Amino acid sequence: FYATADKAEAATTAATAPPRATVAAAAALPPHSKDRWHVAIVELQALGYDLGSASQPAMEACYPPYKSSSPSTLNFILLREPRSHVLSQFLECRFTRFGSWVTWADSLRHAEWQKECKRTRCGINRFGERFGGSRNRTAASILAGFEPWIRHFARVQGSARRSGVDDFGCYDARSLQTRALTCARRGGYASHHYDGEASLAGAMEVVRQVDLLGVTELYHESLCLVHFRVQGALPPSCVCTADANHSAGGGTMRHEHRTHGGPRDFGLSALPQALLPTVDAVTRDDAQLYEAALRRVVRDIRSVETQAGARVLCSAAPRYSAPGGATGQA
Repeated sequence: FYATADKAEAATTAATAPPRATVAAAAALPPHSKDRWHVAIVELQALGYDLGSASQPAMEACYPPYKSSSPSTLNFILLREPRSHVLSQFLECRFTRFGSWVTWADSLRHAEWQKECKRTRCGINRFGERFGGSRNRTAASILAGFEPWIRHFARVQGSARRSGVDDFGCYDARSLQTRALTCARRGGYASHHYDGEASLAGAMEVVRQVDLLGVTELYHESLCLVHFRVQGALPPSCVCTADANHSAGGGTMRHEHRTHGGPRDFGLSALPQALLPTVDAVTRDDAQLYEAALRRVVRDIRSVETQAGARVLCSAAPRYSAPGGATGQA
């Protein structure tokens, strides 16, 4: 996910704030009539709602064509732990209206499938034939679909045939976040499809240089970073209380929660340990990128805590190491 916001009010607020900024009374960002948020999703559509941008169009796209270089804007990127992210992609393709739309559109482009479909009066598309349909929501069925899907991409990972791989019209799972931060094509959904343009070095540079960075696993705290940068102060909901919880009495920050339509209890814990190395092979670059991103986000939180004289991260900072010993630097 990335977004841009108007810098003017943030600069004004910061200029008038004391050296150790007090907690802001408002628990919400200024309205987007004042703060211009451009929303284009790499990761979470819900973030657009939490930033007050629900009325603005949103799309999944490559970051570079839409990055704002204007001094009056802030660019914000949100990344996610790679194993969770790749499972989320599969659930999106299988259970959502979007997934149904793109996989059916892809199937209709294949003449052989159309011929067979007319003959058998099929009620399922190419993705569903291989990886299961949306009606079966049991954990066993989801796992039976996810395993061949992730192995499909693992077979071509690192091989000469990196482009032109069948993605069934939906996500190509190979380090999608790295790809989204570096691909150059314009238009919605361009980052979904692998054209060999992913650059880990380029994505690392984006993580180092972007105005604001967050991670899904510190979602609340990431929004607090946005609040502090835009307003120059923290809302009460961002400040830890004595019992190590965020303040409820001083105002709460509500978060939009969206699911893919599958069972809520199906997560990483449902995946067999033997399958995780395959997932890690497909997301190798994303793992290094996420490790670097998490380190920067924690540093940024600590910096805000020092400036605001308040604790934002109420528990121990999460740790993450890229599987296989690779290290992301930022």
